[in-house]
Amino acid sequence: MIVTYILKMKTSRPNRKTKAEGEPTNRERILAAATSLFQENGYAGLSISSICKRVGIAPTSLYWHFGDKAGLMRAVVENTSAGYAAQLQDSVLSASGEPAKQLDLIVAGVKSLVTTQPSSTLSFVSMLAQGTTDDKALNAAMADARRRELDSIAGAFSDALGKPKGQTAALTVLAFVNYAALVYRVTKDEKDVDEILSAMRNALKAQVGVN
Repeated sequence: MIVTYILKMKTSRPNRKTKAEGEPTNRERILAAATSLFQENGYAGLSISSICKRVGIAPTSLYWHFGDKAGLMRAVVENTSAGYAAQLQDSVLSASGEPAKQLDLIVAGVKSLVTTQPSSTLSFVSMLAQGTTDDKALNAAMADARRRELDSIAGAFSDALGKPKGQTAALTVLAFVNYAALVYRVTKDEKDVDEILSAMRNALKAQVGVN
């Protein structure tokens, strides 16, 4: 009954204020604030009140869009992960030429991705790489995000390598990329990223049979 009532309100409630074109919606502003505050304070230090204060809204607005803190964090994880996975997939799909050249282009694309991400995105990549939190719903969202990342990259590799090798290559890329993101978030040293991605290139060479 409550769910039905809320759905009716969402479909029938008039839009009292028309957003100017290009102006972020409250939902987008809440997501941005939560992402930023997560970077600053971590998940445990992220509160509904701090998000609402940052955005300048009442808690009812946040609950309207996301239900609760767990719902908000699921949305943030999904939003951040989807963008990151799409960029990883593009790095693989855009690589062309001989196998050795393809590997070089993939490494270059991955390095650019890692070193140009905002700290907030790297924070979420770190969280995904590290595994679990105390929140079961958030853990489920992170597991889904990791699965989507793997599937998108495996699909990109499978076009050239076939399904089994594509899956293995995708697992390799994700492992190294997540580790590179963890390290770069702390050190901000591109040499560290180069060393990690050089190891990734060697692992991929062995998998695809490139000399």
